[in-house]
Amino acid sequence: MGSLLVSRWRMPSLVVAFIGVPAMLYVLSTIGSDFLSAGIVVLLLSLAVFSLQAFLYATAPASYPTLIRGVGVGVAIAIGRFGSIVGPKLGGWLKGLGHGSSQLLLDLLPIAIVGSVFALILALHKR
Repeated sequence: MGSLLVSRWRMPSLVVAFIGVPAMLYVLSTIGSDFLSAGIVVLLLSLAVFSLQAFLYATAPASYPTLIRGVGVGVAIAIGRFGSIVGPKLGGWLKGLGHGSSQLLLDLLPIAIVGSVFALILALHKR
């Protein structure tokens, strides 16, 4: 099923995923304590994030000339790893300032929107 979406409807499925990440973050921040609804939103958010990560890892090699492809992909992955280190630190700092769980998700929203816009531009450019 996933390969069918990627092969036949690549751009529409990417657009849905790029819009879905910020949208699901927002919905998750406002959902309250309904466990079932939160679980469904987290599942949809996870599917969108996983799909986009796979797309970005697959697109990275085509984004660099052959001569520097290994270094370019390595730097792209390193920047992602840097984000996975800085993100929790930033979250802890914001939590220390008194931000609740819902506010922390809303704090992520601008980052998710900017990332989605630039990744969508990359997807359109590498069509």
